Amino acid sequence: MKRKLFCISITTLIFFLGNSFLYNVNNKITTEKINVSIPFIYDDVTDFHNGLAWVKTEYCYELIDKKGNKIISCERENEQLIVGKYYNVGDFHEGLAWVYTINEGQFRYIDKTGREIISLIPEYENVGDFHEGLAWVNKKGGTKDLINKKGEVVVSSKYAYVFEFNEEVARVSDHYAFQKYGYINKMGKEIIPIKYKSASDFHDGLAAVSNNGNVGFVRFGYINKMGKEIIPYKYTSASDFHEGFAAVQLNGKWGFIDKKGKEIISFKYNQEHDFHEGFAAVQSNGKWGFIDKNGVEIMPFEYTSASDFHEGFAAVQLNGKWGFITLAKQ
Repeated sequence: MKRKLFCISITTLIFFLGNSFLYNVNNKITTEKINVSIPFIYDDVTDFHNGLAWVKTEYCYELIDKKGNKIISCERENEQLIVGKYYNVGDFHEGLAWVYTINEGQFRYIDKTGREIISLIPEYENVGDFHEGLAWVNKKGGTKDLINKKGEVVVSSKYAYVFEFNEEVARVSDHYAFQKYGYINKMGKEIIPIKYKSASDFHDGLAAVSNNGNVGFVRFGYINKMGKEIIPYKYTSASDFHEGFAAVQLNGKWGFIDKKGKEIISFKYNQEHDFHEGFAAVQSNGKWGFIDKNGVEIMPFEYTSASDFHEGFAAVQLNGKWGFITLAKQ
């Protein structure tokens, strides 16, 4: 569920009260509470997608819902792990997730109950998530196939690397060692030439790409789907646009810009994530916390690592273990 965003006045004040914090919003006090919704007990976790997240303990992947209930469990005896089912897993997208099985050593796609939907032939050595009804699967020897949710090959590709579709467009590279990037449509047609030293996927109609400068002189800007430069090449690093904002780096620090290239949140953070559901995880002095779209730091910076908010939950790490937090308005 999308969280309601607040319009913060210039004179915003924040007071931290244990696990709660107070906003002064247009002269009205609004309280949010940080809830530890799923305890810090896991060695690794993924974000919530389609209401589910993978969690890992003792080299075993299990699937949980938002209450922490296990949908797919590992075999245990007297609380000791006997065997897990999957060696590696992907997030759920559009109701399906890829898994790599331990026993068979093959990639498959499963639904949210754990039922196998697509069984791939052993020749596939890498697979991707479903986006816009399609997923890329890589055969041994280099062939990249685009499959639908029935497992049928829709397009076979000549490219060395093919990435996921976003906004009807996919990023591609033509060389394994000396990559340059361009973009294709769902018919496999090249719509933006392969010429960029670095490139990202399209989000909010724009993609971050770099010029072809030498090491130390590479700069990033943004193009539209016609390949036209929209935001000039001036940043030392750049991320995707999400919810109208993109994180960019200048002089070793990260801040955020809007789609016109205007600085919205000043350059002061060491690391960052994109905005999701109104908040972005950022790092300062080695610790992670979250900010809103006004740049207000909405909680103390205390986590050793943090992920984005997805479906109301954010994965955070504390004392070497992962759990999930939510923000609940009081």
